[in-house]
Amino acid sequence: EYLYDIVRVIDKNSFAKVFSSDLFAEIYSEALPPALNITINNSTTPVENISGSWKYNRFDGKTYTVEYNKTEKTATFNKGPHDEMHFDFSSQPDLVDVEVLQNGKIVDQFALEQINTYKPKLDGIYTYKLYAQWKAKNNNANGRICYTFNVKYDIDPSFTISSKVVRLGEEFVIYARNIADISSVQAVSSYPYKPVFYPYKDEFVALFPISYMTTVGSYSLELTAGDYTQKFNFDVVDREFETQNLTVDNATLNDTVNSAVANSEYNAAVAQIESSSEPAWYCDGEFIEPVQNYELTTPFGVKRYVNGSKKASRHPGIDMAVDAGTPVKAANSGKIVYAGFLQMTGNTVVIDHGFGLKTWYLHMNSLNVKKGDMVKKGAKIGEVGSTGYSTGPHLHFEATVNGTSTNPWTLFKQNPLQEQKPAPEQSASSSGSKSSSSTDKASSSKTDSKSSSPSKPSSKSSSSSK
Repeated sequence: EYLYDIVRVIDKNSFAKVFSSDLFAEIYSEALPPALNITINNSTTPVENISGSWKYNRFDGKTYTVEYNKTEKTATFNKGPHDEMHFDFSSQPDLVDVEVLQNGKIVDQFALEQINTYKPKLDGIYTYKLYAQWKAKNNNANGRICYTFNVKYDIDPSFTISSKVVRLGEEFVIYARNIADISSVQAVSSYPYKPVFYPYKDEFVALFPISYMTTVGSYSLELTAGDYTQKFNFDVVDREFETQNLTVDNATLNDTVNSAVANSEYNAAVAQIESSSEPAWYCDGEFIEPVQNYELTTPFGVKRYVNGSKKASRHPGIDMAVDAGTPVKAANSGKIVYAGFLQMTGNTVVIDHGFGLKTWYLHMNSLNVKKGDMVKKGAKIGEVGSTGYSTGPHLHFEATVNGTSTNPWTLFKQNPLQEQKPAPEQSASSSGSKSSSSTDKASSSKTDSKSSSPSKPSSKSSSSSK
C-alpha cells in the first residue's frame, strides 16, 4: 500500500529516481548473479561459494555494479571414476572456464565441456573454480562470476612398465601413478633387484636395470600400493658379446689390478659413490657422446682375455680411443659426486644424473671439475689420458643404475625415462661421432693392446670390470 501511494502522487521521473535508489535495491531480482546447482549420482546441491562482479540496470536506465562475495559454505562432491557432474545455471552463461587447484596451487585449466573427462593424477580433494561469463546485450544483467566447490576423487593406483622384453645390459622403467605416498608401494620380483622410486612430474618412476651377467628367462614383478596390486612378467633375452684378447705389461698389472692397495681404494670409492643418488632428475633430453672423432676399441660387455688367460673378464663400459688432451664433456647434466685420482682407474669423474643413474669417465690426464659441482650437458669435465689401468690414450665411459652397469649406447638414443627402444650395438674398431651405422657384430675375436681399459674384478653389482 505504501508503494501504491507513492506511485499515485509522483511523476514518472520521480518514480524512476526513487525506485533506483539503494533503498529499493532488493526489488531487483537481476541484481543477484545466476544460481548454480550441481547434480551427481542423482543428488543436487547448490553452489553457495560465489564471488565476482555483476552489473544490472535499474529504472533510471543506469548500470549498477555489485561486487559479490559469498563464501559462507563450500560444497564438496564425491566423484568416482565413472561419475558425471551436471551443471544447471539459472541463466545460461556465454562462456565457462574451469580452474583446478590442489593445496592452493593451480594444477589444471580447461573449458567446462571437459570437466567430466578430466582425471587428476592423484586422488584427494581438489578445489574447482568455475569462471562464468555473461556478456552485455539488450541491457541484460551481465558480469563474470566465480563459483567455488570441492571435488573429492577416489582413483585407483596404476602401474606400468616401459618394456616386457629386455636385453641383457639394458633397463626398463616402472611408472607409478595415482599414488600420494610412494612409501606405501611394495615391489616383489623374482629378479634380484629392488626398484627405488622417485617423484617425476606428476608420477613416480623407478629405473630397473638388468645386468649383462643375468641368466636369460622370464621374471615376475608384483607391485602393491595399499590394497591394490598389479602383476607383470618380463623376459630377459640374450645378446651376443664380442670376444677380445688383450696384452698388458706386467708393471701396469702390478700397479693396478694385482695391487691390494689399488683394489681396496677403488672398491671403497665405488661403495661410497653408489651409497646414494640424487632425488632430482637433472638430465636434459638424450645423452651426448663425451668425446668426438674417436675409435671404439672395446664395446659394452666384451668378454676379455688378458695376456692369454683362459678365464674371461667382462668390460662394463665402452672404450673410446682418441688423442691425449681431447676434451671430455659431460654426457648430460648432473652433479659431480666424484672427481679425483684412483690408482685403479686414474683420473676419474662420476656424474650423478638422478634417480640412481650415474656416468663414469676414467683414465683422464686432467680434471676440470670437483666434487659437488653442478654441470650442464656438454660442459668440459677433463681431458683424455691414459692414467690408471690403461694401455693407451682413451676414455672409458660407463653408465650404472644403482650400481648395475648398463649399456651406455642406449643413453645416446633416447631419454632413459621415455619408452624404451632397442639401441644399436657397437663393435670394436667402429669410429666417429655416434657410430650409428655400426651393426650388431658379435662373437668377433680381436687382439688389441692399445687404448683400452683392461678388465678387473669390480665391486659393482654387474660383477664386471673396468
